[in-house]
Order: sequence, then C-alpha cells, then structure tokens
Amino acid sequence: MVEFDPEIGSEICELIASGATLREALALDCRFPTPRQFSKWLRQNENFAVEYQQARQEYADFLVGEILKIAETEEDPRRAQLKIDSRKWIASKLKPANYGDKQTQEIIGAAGGPVKIEGNLWGGIMPPPKADE
Repeated sequence: MVEFDPEIGSEICELIASGATLREALALDCRFPTPRQFSKWLRQNENFAVEYQQARQEYADFLVGEILKIAETEEDPRRAQLKIDSRKWIASKLKPANYGDKQTQEIIGAAGGPVKIEGNLWGGIMPPPKADE
C-alpha cells in the first residue's frame, strides 16, 4: 500500500487539471497509488479531497477547450458531434455552475393563472394571530 504523500497527491492533481483522466494519471508513475488506494486517500485527507475537486473542475475547463479544437479540426461531422457531446456532458457534471443546463421551476395555477391558496395557512398547528396582536 502506498501511504499518502501530499507531493505525490499534488502531482496527480496537476496531471488531472492538465487533461489526464484519473486512470491515465495513476498509471504514469510507479510511485502513484492504485485507484482503490487513491479513493482511500480522498476519504482520509480532507485537504487532498478539496485539491482533487479543484483539479477536476480545471479538467472540465480543459474539456471545453478541447471542444473548440474538435469543432475546428475533425473532418467527420458525426465523429465530431460524438466527441463534443461526450465532453460537454462530462464538463456539465464536473462544473455544473459553469457548464450545466440551467434548470428552473415554475408553479402556476389553474388555466395558467396565479396559484390560489385555500384553507388554513397555519396548518392547524396553532390558530392564526388575532388582528389586535
């Protein structure tokens, strides 16, 4: 088992932020942990988990940069679309605030009108306050 080493952890995070997947990064150096050991590192080291999360967000930015390159260079439109869509999907999961779909929820009443609230707003827990209180 490879014991946690902050320098090795930072090296792995740099590789991920630069565009390597986790598996690719871990396979590059015999000093690096196995994927299972890496997961243990994350569970046991809160600061490292934060550093890894930041690296994954930078990886999302890397993927978006790749999208532009693919759009300009890939000759087969179907292949380009598949590559672009997969990178967009991953980026939207890794950094939803920037690359995720904006979701809103709208509540409307009958026939598209305003919502009508009926009954005791206090839910029967306590009586509504009196006007003079």
